[in-house]
Amino acid sequence: MTGPADAFLVTGASRGIGRAIAERLLARGMRVGAVGRDERALRELAKSAPSQVVVMVGDLSLPDQRSEIARAARSTFGELLGVVLAAGVARHEPFSTLSEKSLRHTFEVNFFSPALLCRDLAPLVAKGGSLTMVSSTLATKPAPNTAAYAASKAALEALTRTMAIELAPHVRVNAVAPGIVDTAMVRDLRLEPGEVAPTGQALKERLEAQQQSMAELHPLGRLGNATEVARAVDYLIRSNWSTGTVLTLDGGLTL
Repeated sequence: MTGPADAFLVTGASRGIGRAIAERLLARGMRVGAVGRDERALRELAKSAPSQVVVMVGDLSLPDQRSEIARAARSTFGELLGVVLAAGVARHEPFSTLSEKSLRHTFEVNFFSPALLCRDLAPLVAKGGSLTMVSSTLATKPAPNTAAYAASKAALEALTRTMAIELAPHVRVNAVAPGIVDTAMVRDLRLEPGEVAPTGQALKERLEAQQQSMAELHPLGRLGNATEVARAVDYLIRSNWSTGTVLTLDGGLTL
């Protein structure tokens, strides 16, 4: 896609999938509004392409900071070629002990934040530009202890399809749904309620077993990586006849 707009806003750009997406767009010569809570990590990203990166620090779970990000994008760029919503939070907890606070926080970050940012930023997106969500295969194939996360991603996919209809033909709206991707989010030890985390060698072995167990869920025998997801997002950004698409990238997990 070519045109005067060359800027993207990327949320969750400080690490993981969001960071990989930002790096891929920078490699293509795009300007990037890098949004995240970790200012140090965002500053490190900016060092790699100081003339292309605008650091935007903010906690998207807080409405005031979310609104400030939208205002900053408007005043900094004026026009955007696209927005990529990669920020997310995942907590593994049984439904029987799921608290209202945890449920609301998960939806605030994973659903309300992208929904309201898209509402505010869609008018800035150039004709033919795009909004791209990072969903999850859990939206359609839930696993135990993921009720809040799975439900928030299912809502995000419904939002994607609805916005695709309402914003056409000016703006395209798509999502990528990865399987389990090897990022810091999935490397945390998953404990049973009341279980005390092991330490030392026992912790190391438990984490290795957890990673291996997750890898074996995928017919291709491994977890995905953030770079692979970034390539899929870039494909959707460039795919001018794609809207309302949820692109699954999961090593066969949902087969």
